[in-house]
Amino acid sequence: MFSPLQSIVLILLMEMYTAFPRPGILSLPPLLSAALEIALVLLPVTTAFFAGRKLLKQSASPGFDAGQTGLFDAAISRLRMGTCGLMAINLWVLNFGQWVWNINGFHEWRIAAQAIWLIPILVSWCGLWTVSHYVHRRFDPNGQNADPDPGIAVGNHAFPAWRPYMLMNLRGQIPFLAIILLADQLLRLAVNGLNNSGLQSYATAGSLLATLVLFVALPWMLVRCWDSRPLPDGPLRRELQALAAKWKIKFTDIRIVNTHYLIPNAAVLGPGRISRYFLITDLLLESLNHDEILAVFAHEVGHAHHRHIVRYIVALTALELIIISLTGLVMSYWPGHDQLFNSLDIVIVGMAFISGFSRISRQCEHQADWFAARHMAGEFARPPAPAPRPVIMAIPDPSDGIAAAHMPWFLEFENPAPPDQSTSPTPLMAGAGVMADALMRLSEVTHRPLDKPDWMHPSIRDRVNLLFRLANSPDECARFERRMKRLNKFVYGLVLLAMVLMFWP
Repeated sequence: MFSPLQSIVLILLMEMYTAFPRPGILSLPPLLSAALEIALVLLPVTTAFFAGRKLLKQSASPGFDAGQTGLFDAAISRLRMGTCGLMAINLWVLNFGQWVWNINGFHEWRIAAQAIWLIPILVSWCGLWTVSHYVHRRFDPNGQNADPDPGIAVGNHAFPAWRPYMLMNLRGQIPFLAIILLADQLLRLAVNGLNNSGLQSYATAGSLLATLVLFVALPWMLVRCWDSRPLPDGPLRRELQALAAKWKIKFTDIRIVNTHYLIPNAAVLGPGRISRYFLITDLLLESLNHDEILAVFAHEVGHAHHRHIVRYIVALTALELIIISLTGLVMSYWPGHDQLFNSLDIVIVGMAFISGFSRISRQCEHQADWFAARHMAGEFARPPAPAPRPVIMAIPDPSDGIAAAHMPWFLEFENPAPPDQSTSPTPLMAGAGVMADALMRLSEVTHRPLDKPDWMHPSIRDRVNLLFRLANSPDECARFERRMKRLNKFVYGLVLLAMVLMFWP
């Protein structure tokens, strides 16, 4: 639902500092340090404000492209990511990190220090969200300035007021941060208790068990922190339940997440039945037609069917064990540098996680897309079935070059007459087309550029292109399946290497 990348980076920075605390590079007077801190907090907010004002002025000109709002939202996201640099400056350049860390009792209860370190970051985030609200509240989907008093209609829904908008963003980000930091605090207290009781041999096993419990319990906690409700019983819920049952996917609930019709997204949380939730936002349900909703839900079922979440957990745990084992091995040859090596351990784990998880996640997204396309193809092929319809939204402009060579029937989508059997798409092409429809519709709603990937997802253009190549070419399918098998072998290799290093003499 909400991108956790900024929160993960912030957690890694704070963990790295607590493993190797040190005074700031600059020794400034308190008043000067405070003034510099305020300036750093306001810098991204001021940058966003002037970018928003420029966008609003441009929107008054003829021929303004409403897609510029998507670029503005991307800029806000980058500025939020830039606040991680503010955290690094606070901890290692200014004396803010050392001043907080030296407060009595914070060495043991580090969550208190981390909460204080996060205050400037959260203030900056709130400023960025306020600027985003200011711009979007005065901007309608057609790219025209609007009366700020009644708000901007999104479909048939008014853009939310400042308070619910801020509350939505805070509920999307704060619970994840709080749960992870609290779990880390409790885990450290438990490990210290085991070590002080002479049960050091159980510390590693206890840490792994606690990590697994966290992964299982995290979806349950997040769903209750976010503004969500069960999908009402009705034809759609029963159809989605039947779709999951067809692939033997058991789950706890299907829930609608209230985003005030601002975020079109869907997700599956949890590695197993006892804590697996399918989440669909209100805007996604309103933006897509029936077939497209089924395709998006099939995409999430594909994540569960291929056990992508389990793959993420196993790969991350194995990677952490490998790095910890290698760090311990190096420390045995160069004793006396425990803090330095522990800090490097966190840095390496963080870098490997951010880079490696992104690569694995993007491949898994392609696999879930292809799963959804094949499921929809099966639905189209079932007798009696209506003739597969051509894609209506997948390629608004064939000159964009998105799989145009594989869709000769697309150029005739405006013709109300049924397509000729010789040129009508196969069920597999129609299934890929429905999934592509959904992706393109979501890109249109969010004004997201077609060539813009994010941390977890490939670009829309890459996803649509691959879908049609797979639907059109058995050889491409074979290559894709081999690539996913190599990914599975890589994860198994990480597990094997972790086991070898753990029992290394």
